[in-house]
Amino acid sequence: MGRLQLYQYIILGFLFISFYTLNERIMLSGGFCLIFSGSLVDTGGSIVIHGFGAIFGLGLIFSLTSRKEFSTEIQADVTSDRFSLLGSIILWFF
Repeated sequence: MGRLQLYQYIILGFLFISFYTLNERIMLSGGFCLIFSGSLVDTGGSIVIHGFGAIFGLGLIFSLTSRKEFSTEIQADVTSDRFSLLGSIILWFF
């Protein structure tokens, strides 16, 4: 199944949910008196979840990737570059 086994994905899922719940409590309800209640307005709930997901994902990348994997060159050709550009344009458009 790759580098991570199924039980490791389950553990990561529980960690994500737990830390996201804590982060949402701190950000939106002024938990632990770290920020004032109501100082962050997140109408659709997208700022908190996307910001947390980005930081959580970067943390996982840096903690689960070895130095050898960081130094390995990634093979890319013209087709993969075009698909990457197309995907980015579609994401920005929508």
